[in-house]
Amino acid sequence: FLKTMAEQFSKGSYSGLFNFIRYIEQMQKAEMDFGQAPDTEGTDAVHMMTIHKSKGLEFPVVILADGGRQIADLERNGPIYLDNELGLGIECRDVEKKLKKKTLLMETIGAKRKRELLAEEIRLLYVAMSRAKEKLIITGASGTMKSRRKAWESSEIRLLPDAADIRKDLSYLFLLGDAMKCATEEEKKEIFSWEILDPEEVELERAFEIFSDEELRRQIGEILSAGEAVSKEELEELAGIYAYSYPFLSATRTNVKVTASQLEQHETNRDGETEPSSFKKSRSFGENKGAERGNAYHKLFEKLDYAAVENCLESGPDPEHLAEQVRQQILMLVGSGHLTDEAAEMIDPEKIVKFLLSDIGGRMRRAALSGTLLREQQFVMAAEIDGNPEGLLQGIIDALFTVEDGSGKGIVLVDYKTDRNSEEQYYIDSYHGQQDAYEKAIVAATGLPVREKILYSVELDREIYLPLNSTGVFC
Repeated sequence: FLKTMAEQFSKGSYSGLFNFIRYIEQMQKAEMDFGQAPDTEGTDAVHMMTIHKSKGLEFPVVILADGGRQIADLERNGPIYLDNELGLGIECRDVEKKLKKKTLLMETIGAKRKRELLAEEIRLLYVAMSRAKEKLIITGASGTMKSRRKAWESSEIRLLPDAADIRKDLSYLFLLGDAMKCATEEEKKEIFSWEILDPEEVELERAFEIFSDEELRRQIGEILSAGEAVSKEELEELAGIYAYSYPFLSATRTNVKVTASQLEQHETNRDGETEPSSFKKSRSFGENKGAERGNAYHKLFEKLDYAAVENCLESGPDPEHLAEQVRQQILMLVGSGHLTDEAAEMIDPEKIVKFLLSDIGGRMRRAALSGTLLREQQFVMAAEIDGNPEGLLQGIIDALFTVEDGSGKGIVLVDYKTDRNSEEQYYIDSYHGQQDAYEKAIVAATGLPVREKILYSVELDREIYLPLNSTGVFC
């Protein structure tokens, strides 16, 4: 390459090594393009270039690789958004409550930027696909390709792709998949074909090709035919190398840290949630209604003002009066930023009233007034997970309070559940592992025994008591 540059330089009015070096240095400082490699057009060669570089060119066969790559910067993060037309959008942070959320201007700038970037990526995709004269091959990988393909194939034929679907597409593969909805079955068969490969199957196939019995016999045969004496021990050693199996393979598939909820493979969307910053993001609503409803109820349970409830109950347990008190507390949480308007609408005040008038609700109210009620207690503890003795278990205990009787002090563990299921056994089967983990964490942290493990079901409007004395095995 330097030789080519030197030849071009010598054709000019300057000459000499010193001037040539100065010429290269000036080009580097100016970040100028040194030019392209020698043209190989018309030769048996493969051209590798960016989509931008391919503009105006055509080739018999074009391969667009890495089609599953996420479109860069489409979901922009950061505390500051800048736009030439809309101005400066700055993240809102509440230092006292340690909450952060995007302002309306940030959301507007972000939406505009996303539309512009997506439009540019669609234009680039058009350029890439229009470079091929005879065949276009697009490759890519995605963990959700099978489910997306099923949705594409089962959808009704449309004149144009749905704009809402396009805005959710974060890769070329998904853009093409949504565009495919506009093609008839005949057009699909005539224009293109596709094949989805399982990554594990591909790797296994390659492994069998490399280490098949036939290959092993061939290599051993080459050794024997070489005329050199091979001992039985050497043959056994060679066979052992090919037959080797990593003894700790299961450990490579084990999570080092899991949440208590994952012990039962029952996601609650709550345990173990952490933020890299000391500020917690204000959650957006609309994607997972079940989790949103659960988060809303849990936030209210966490912030319930039991002193206000006690004052309300002084004149007797009036459900209507108590429901009004609950509504006021919900409005206060909305005003303080702990709940959004959408979250508040998901909470049924009558459900909270039934909780407050229940036996466990009364016990928790008395514990709160006496200063023994703890809520939203996080923990991380060592535990054996899938045979790994050095695993970590983490979680968030909804509530606990101390009790004392003739046998001494103990702990009552309470966990709220918002699942829409009316079978008591469902809760026992789904959450006993999680609650066993909570029990062990409490005993390890306080040294006190857990006297009661209680699930409060918002759906059933009552308590569910779980057995004590867990096995201590996490798997």
